[in-house]
Amino acid sequence: MIRRRVKLDTGRRVLFVVTEFGRGGAETQILRVGRELRHLGWHVSVLSLMAPEGFVQECAADGIALETLEMTRGRASARALGRAAAIVKRERPAVLVAFLFHAVVLGAVVAPLMSVPVRIASVRDSTFGGPRNLRLLRLLLRARVYDRIVTNSVNVRSNLIETHRMPQEAMVVVPNGIDASPTIDDEQRQRIRANAFGVGADVFQWFAVGNFRPEKDYPTLVAAFRRAAERDHAIHLALAGKGEPPDAVRALLQSPLGARVRFLGQRHDVRQLLPAADALVLSSTTDAMPNVVMEALSAGIPVVATNVDGVPEMVDDGVTGTLVPPRDPQALADAMLALSRLPAARRRAMGDAGRREMQRRFDVGVVARQWADLFEQLLC
Repeated sequence: MIRRRVKLDTGRRVLFVVTEFGRGGAETQILRVGRELRHLGWHVSVLSLMAPEGFVQECAADGIALETLEMTRGRASARALGRAAAIVKRERPAVLVAFLFHAVVLGAVVAPLMSVPVRIASVRDSTFGGPRNLRLLRLLLRARVYDRIVTNSVNVRSNLIETHRMPQEAMVVVPNGIDASPTIDDEQRQRIRANAFGVGADVFQWFAVGNFRPEKDYPTLVAAFRRAAERDHAIHLALAGKGEPPDAVRALLQSPLGARVRFLGQRHDVRQLLPAADALVLSSTTDAMPNVVMEALSAGIPVVATNVDGVPEMVDDGVTGTLVPPRDPQALADAMLALSRLPAARRRAMGDAGRREMQRRFDVGVVARQWADLFEQLLC
């Protein structure tokens, strides 16, 4: 898409503060939305508490200023606080948006100190790292340190209000945004399958993507795959994510089923790999609005996922995929088997429906406009 150059309004400045700037879900959204905000005339900058590990070149190419405090995980620093204040003073943001808990804490100190007019905390799931973090967030809202909490899921918003007593009037939903996914022809698809997954056209290739953290619940996925694979010898699984794989994944790789499993490690080309898979599987116990589900549906492949947080807001059960209870290996295995045994035409229809729904509801241009409208409303 060719976009016209937009003159940036010096009064419309937004600073995104994030705990770390790797290639996770929050960082992906900051980059996508930041690009679109610039096209809407906003000056966009990012402050990462820790040294950035991803999207550095992309930020530079898109004119998004990227700063870092180079903090060490788990260590507070008065020097970093002073540097953050200096950066905020120089950037002069009209709006500060803090993503993830430690960034929210830093923003709660620096933004009022530097008289930032609008302060927003972005909460990506209903746990927010635990009850103590949620109590602090509630206090910050009641003290008007933050003007709004933005969640990316209706279900997360409801949970925060009903279970954690967050003030309803301060809670806003802005969903994740998705760019148009790349399309590939059959020749490209088979080449990617052979090179990345090591399989041919006769295999049903499941793809699981997510950093190896406890909430992704890989042990349940492994147990489900074992049960499904024992009943269907055409099923294979590929795993991609950052971090050390848990013991359950290691044991699977070393088992007789290991020949049908490929561990890809951290990948920066997931969006290119997704169209070559047959389906995505997600086993999370909590996951507000995972980017990879949006990307899979946008790529035209169906999804089997746990019915948690914002996932049912994306996956239309029986239409674009299947929803199952969390922590239930048998239900997940049954859903994987049922989907893999559907006629190819039916699976294509599910994928087409998912692609249309992503374009209609979650186009990143529409989502960025929602962010911009919120900023402008609070600045009035």
